[in-house]
Amino acid sequence: MAEYMSQNGTRRTLLERERELRAVDAALTELCGTDPADGTETRGGGVIAFEGPGGVGKTALLGEARRRAAARGCTVLRARGGEHEQGAAFHVVRQLFQPVLAATGEDEHRRILGGWYEIVAPAVGRWSRATAGRPIRRASATASTGW
Repeated sequence: MAEYMSQNGTRRTLLERERELRAVDAALTELCGTDPADGTETRGGGVIAFEGPGGVGKTALLGEARRRAAARGCTVLRARGGEHEQGAAFHVVRQLFQPVLAATGEDEHRRILGGWYEIVAPAVGRWSRATAGRPIRRASATASTGW
């Protein structure tokens, strides 16, 4: 049994989720390292995603996964997507990265994104000095996105 904070800020209990929580702990150790039990070294990170039909408790389980990751000192990014967001290009990506990028300058953006900077920055609402605030237009992007 594990407690988690619901979306409205009340404490709730996860029932009959021991198997899923063991899988979360194993994934966190694999992705982030820093197992509280043995102090393993920090790794590079990754993504954990859950899927399932509505009403099965994904939100509660993800909340507990976020709590456990944060307790290990991991940086936790989160976003929500659904049917309404499917038509908005990069909507979920923007939710994930804009808070991180808003807190840093272009030099840090370039460090984080590496060689992908010129492609990714416009998609998440960041523009490079080289483009003077204009989106980078590429022939393949024009055909697929309607720019």
